[in-house]
Amino acid sequence: MALFRNNGMLVAVVAAPILLIALPSMRRWVLAATAVPVLIFGLLTAVIYPAAGVKTPPKDAVYAFFYADIAVAYGQRPGFFTKEDKALMSSIAPLSHWKGRAANCYNADWAMESPPMNRPLAAERNDELMALWERVMKRTPDLVIGARVCRAHIAWAIFPGPKELRANTLLSDPQTSKTLFSYLKWNEEIKRSEYRPKLKIRPLSEPLHKVADFSWRTFKVPQLQWLLFRGAIWCYATYAIVLLFRRRTKLKGTTALFAVTLGLQLTVLAANPAPLWRYMIGPIFIGILILPLLRAKPGFGPRPDRTPTGPTESKQQDSDPEPEPAPVA
Repeated sequence: MALFRNNGMLVAVVAAPILLIALPSMRRWVLAATAVPVLIFGLLTAVIYPAAGVKTPPKDAVYAFFYADIAVAYGQRPGFFTKEDKALMSSIAPLSHWKGRAANCYNADWAMESPPMNRPLAAERNDELMALWERVMKRTPDLVIGARVCRAHIAWAIFPGPKELRANTLLSDPQTSKTLFSYLKWNEEIKRSEYRPKLKIRPLSEPLHKVADFSWRTFKVPQLQWLLFRGAIWCYATYAIVLLFRRRTKLKGTTALFAVTLGLQLTVLAANPAPLWRYMIGPIFIGILILPLLRAKPGFGPRPDRTPTGPTESKQQDSDPEPEPAPVA
């Protein structure tokens, strides 16, 4: 599940060192389990997808986080930007946008709104924007790092941010609109596609689907979102449960259970556009699966090839040794 999210390979790479330390006797398996999917990912991205005609994302989508960092820094310290910096920025979007909605550290999507941002031109001048980002990083590293932490609050903060800044936990609706894609200007092909009527939910049981949908909407209330849909609280719950289990059982290798959860947290910290709950759905499942460790009492019985000897029986054997065999005439 962690591998099939955005930047899933980073999760494997971050988790690997923790697993190598926690599971020294399985290092070859850990390296294989890390290297194989990473190599497959690289092969698909560099060779197979281009050969199959799969288009890579445009630069304005790939580097959107960096543009958002620039906006946050400009919104807080505009005096640090030179005339050349401002000229480049104003060619992409009005400076009022860079200093206004784009400076929302919680949500990079606000910075990429088109209009006012000219996204094709941003992709064309991406190298210049990245050079600007490097200068901003050198001048005000605290603002850039703060922007990344702010956008990753879905992974670290238990409670959501201000709703007016779209910093609340953003949940995808399980229902599909009857006017699916009909109003989206950026997807003309789907509007005319023969498959469009099939792109909708067709539940096997309508009554069960209604119950599930009602439950989903009921638990979306803000008072419960932090508990049911925030990955951060399940991360901390996982760490606490594993530490308690390790303390109680003294089992080596228990800390390996940290690996994927921490990998997901750090990956979201590296690149995250908005507080979408799906980016931290992995720790929610992991946390639920680890809950039984609160009551688990693993027992280690005797090995199958050995028969245990009780204390009474042992003493009797020590006090009554077997008689020596009689000499053979």
